[in-house]
Amino acid sequence: MTFWEFAQYSHGFVDRDKLEWNRAASIMAILANVNRDAKRRPKPFTADDFSPYGHDKSSPRELTQTDFDQLLKWRENLT
Repeated sequence: MTFWEFAQYSHGFVDRDKLEWNRAASIMAILANVNRDAKRRPKPFTADDFSPYGHDKSSPRELTQTDFDQLLKWRENLT
């Protein structure tokens, strides 16, 4: 595995981990809001309160022309 392939693999792993944490954090927020005392905490919980990634609203990484060319070269080597 080349370094570039490993970097792409690790980016996919982080994206998948964020997706799973968003799902778990949403469930935690629902459970916390069901059991929340409205007088002690008038503001409802959000999924960002429980996610280890916090308020990360970054968009997915854009594929540059160089990345695209490397992907094509890598794909040609597979066949």
